[in-house]
Amino acid sequence: MKLALIALPSEIGMYARCISDLEDTVWVGFGGYPGSGTHFRPGDQGMGRQAAVPAYFSSEESLMDSADAVLVAGRIEDRFRFISKALRKGKPVWTLGPMTNSWEESSKLASLAEEARVCNQAAHLPRESPVLQAALPYAQDFRLLRVDIAFPWASSPLFFWEQDLLFAAFDRIWALAASPLRKIKAKSVPCFGEADSECMLDLEFSSGMEAQVWLSRTTAQRKSLFQGISEKHWVRLDFLRHELVVKEGKTLVSQGKEERRYEETCLDVAPDRPLFDNLKRFVEACMKGKSSHFSFSRSCEVQEGFSRVRSSLGSI
Repeated sequence: MKLALIALPSEIGMYARCISDLEDTVWVGFGGYPGSGTHFRPGDQGMGRQAAVPAYFSSEESLMDSADAVLVAGRIEDRFRFISKALRKGKPVWTLGPMTNSWEESSKLASLAEEARVCNQAAHLPRESPVLQAALPYAQDFRLLRVDIAFPWASSPLFFWEQDLLFAAFDRIWALAASPLRKIKAKSVPCFGEADSECMLDLEFSSGMEAQVWLSRTTAQRKSLFQGISEKHWVRLDFLRHELVVKEGKTLVSQGKEERRYEETCLDVAPDRPLFDNLKRFVEACMKGKSSHFSFSRSCEVQEGFSRVRSSLGSI
């Protein structure tokens, strides 16, 4: 299979390592952004089993026409244009989530994929994290989920909240809730005299699960912690440290009242899934001729809910 890459110059090295690890795949070239050709030139040494970085295409149309499938990276605001153009050409597309900045654009891409009947996938890597996968058997009966998201005070709120921590947190919440969002409420929480230091979101899902999300800029280190309570387990997930702690609950009678205590049963530490694993599965799906296969529906759910969250935050 011939694979084309659309990416920013700064991203090409990372994707080069991933693509070079794929079997039965030929990297035909890259482009989509002016200046990419000066970052990597044909003949440069490659970063894997391939001998050299392939050609730079100044036209994304010619790049797509030369390939069997297209890998789209780059800026989020540019992805709709690239993905829709590839779908109209009947090319399978793989991209990282979020694929667009709006529910409307994501829905349009899903329709284009169905019309073109091509394999089309958006990967939300946090949902595929081994830590989350290992926690799922213990999290099926969650009724209350506490999420703590924090980043250093000097960091940019736009980057860390919306792109790095906040979106990934909501993607994981959707995976754990396994049902549509029913209600959302946002409010600011005064902290150290700063009214906008923290914000708390209350989410209710059709399944009955409730989630409380705390956003903070008052910690010295980045933090992405999940704590869930079910009837049988207390589960704590640390996505930045790749750590999972599970405690089994026992009902005890104390002074005529039942109370539940939890004892630790396991501890698991694992790295995130390498990017090329997702690419490899995508390529295998394309090579097997799977049609109309795309994972946009859940991505759209996340996008829609995330738009509501951003609107709620803007009204505080």
